[in-house]
Amino acid sequence: MQDTCDFPSCAVAKRLRFKSAGQCFNNVQNVWLDSKTGQKKEISDCAPKRTMMMVMDLSNRLTGVQQSQEQQRNVLKPLEELARITMEEHKLLRS
Repeated sequence: MQDTCDFPSCAVAKRLRFKSAGQCFNNVQNVWLDSKTGQKKEISDCAPKRTMMMVMDLSNRLTGVQQSQEQQRNVLKPLEELARITMEEHKLLRS
């Protein structure tokens, strides 16, 4: 994950003449420990940019889930007819 804050070239920072990224109301500092190295990681994010990146990621994941579900439906479609015929033969399904 990389910083999304591009202070001082950010249009908001220029227009409002912020002296540091910390003054910006869109700036969010995220801190966590890396599970692999155990080292502290700090990211400086622009909240609107990070939000849009997360929305795009979730949208892509949802598209993948939908495609997977459609593939499963298409694989199972022939079995639906076989089940119907079997139930009719055993008089379990009444037309």
